[in-house]
Amino acid sequence: MSGEGVVKLDESITAENVAAKVQAMFSQGQSLVNIDANLALNYIKQITAASQKFKYEIGFGKAELLYSAYHWFHGDIEKSLEANSTAQSIFKKHEDLLHLSISDRLLGMIYGELGDFDKCLELYYNALQLQETVNDKKQTATTLNNIASAQMKMGVADQGLLSYQKALEILDSINTEDPQIVTAKAMICTNMGQAYNSNSDFEKSLHYHQLSLRWSQSIDKSSRLVAQT
Repeated sequence: MSGEGVVKLDESITAENVAAKVQAMFSQGQSLVNIDANLALNYIKQITAASQKFKYEIGFGKAELLYSAYHWFHGDIEKSLEANSTAQSIFKKHEDLLHLSISDRLLGMIYGELGDFDKCLELYYNALQLQETVNDKKQTATTLNNIASAQMKMGVADQGLLSYQKALEILDSINTEDPQIVTAKAMICTNMGQAYNSNSDFEKSLHYHQLSLRWSQSIDKSSRLVAQT
């Protein structure tokens, strides 16, 4: 397994709740991996420690997936790919299609950064198919947003805007005030506003930036996203 160091295991983690606790830490680690590296590593080590204690193999997969993201954000592509491969092996063994899809999406992001957009989109569409299979709307919308960003970089703006629109429609269908969902909607609208601005369609650009502003203000009126919008 990747990483080093020993952490004191949270005593509230038991054999009965280890799956839920690991998933909660995984979600926290995902949100922090490119913001607070030390705190993200602490979550990863907690996941690894809990997985070792209770022989929870899926937990090792989630830890490796977080390590993959951590190494990618900090510029070590080789270690990122190695950790991702380990995570994928575990998810395939346990038929965990959701986390396998997240692993595929991260690989797509890596290949996109390397400029291999064909491989990038192949992995994104693999992820999308798995997410549609398990009917996870939030992850499906996230992957569509990634697909749209790749299409914009490839110069196919019409396809990119369609992918952004599909992602937005899926998030709208969830009908929730969950801050993560609302923030995702705001970010997609910002992307759409920028895309329409590049196409000199200023009316639509303004429309989507105003939507982004409304949603981002509903979460935090002094956030960076509000200022950007």
